[in-house]
Amino acid sequence: MENKLETKNIADMSGLSPLQKGILFHYLENHNSDAYVEKVCVELKGVIQDECFDNAWQAVVNAHEMLRAVFRWEKIQNPVQIILKEKRLNLEIYSLMDQEAVAIIKSKKVDLQHQPFSLVLLKGEFHHQLWLIYSHILLDGWSVSLLIKDFLDCYCALIEGHPLP
Repeated sequence: MENKLETKNIADMSGLSPLQKGILFHYLENHNSDAYVEKVCVELKGVIQDECFDNAWQAVVNAHEMLRAVFRWEKIQNPVQIILKEKRLNLEIYSLMDQEAVAIIKSKKVDLQHQPFSLVLLKGEFHHQLWLIYSHILLDGWSVSLLIKDFLDCYCALIEGHPLP
């Protein structure tokens, strides 16, 4: 995967906090480790309106700069986090009945240079599982609950035909 970023898509760049440096150290030490990788499952019930679902999550990504963050450490003295102006949501969708979906989620890795935050939706007819997969370098548990609330607010607004909050 290409590591180059378009300069015109960079909103901000900053050094890492001491905690982020520690998490990056462990990430670089073993890319296959799940240390500091969170996989949170949210159970959803009812019919999902795909377009509203995608647009609501994209609105959340647009509103929260950490969801647009990528990290760089190669060929520079100090690692940095880069906030992109625009980043497309990384959402994978599988059937809830797909036996391989659980294995896909378990094996899913976080890529700090390209995708430190991603979503996997396991869709059933009226019951679904939304998996948020992210590095703790971006978010903590408290922040994730706020993101889920923001998503639900956006999703409900879109379904009801209201402007995004």
